Amino acid sequence: MDTYLQAIERLEAELEGARNAVGQNIAAAIAKKGWHKHLRDRFDAAALVDRIDELQRDPQFLITIRAAADRARVTQVRGRGRSKKVDRANPTTAKSAKSEATADAGT
Repeated sequence: MDTYLQAIERLEAELEGARNAVGQNIAAAIAKKGWHKHLRDRFDAAALVDRIDELQRDPQFLITIRAAADRARVTQVRGRGRSKKVDRANPTTAKSAKSEATADAGT
């Protein structure tokens, strides 16, 4: 079991890692876009950051960014838990149930 000081050190290291992750996430997002190739050097990168700094002063800019991030979070496939029973069941059973429902609707 960790001592109190070890627990504090571990939590401080986790906090520092989380702070660094934001910068890494930004760099990864920029690297995924094709336009990052147009940045010639550190001066272009600094100009980009300055422009973003100007934009973030407008509250509507941050609202737009957060809304887009929220939509991306919601649509993200989680890949956790069990699949639906119909997916795991015998595919022919699911198809026959669907065709029976269609046949019943036609009569």
